[in-house]
Amino acid sequence: TTIWCAAVDEELTSRAYIVPGIGDAGDLAYGEKI
Repeated sequence: TTIWCAAVDEELTSRAYIVPGIGDAGDLAYGEKI
């Protein structure tokens, strides 16, 4: 079983990163870029 949860972030940087940062959400969900 896989459970996903989500939230709406109130602020993003000019590069569309979440503030305060948790890293790249895509990397966290799908692994690091090659």
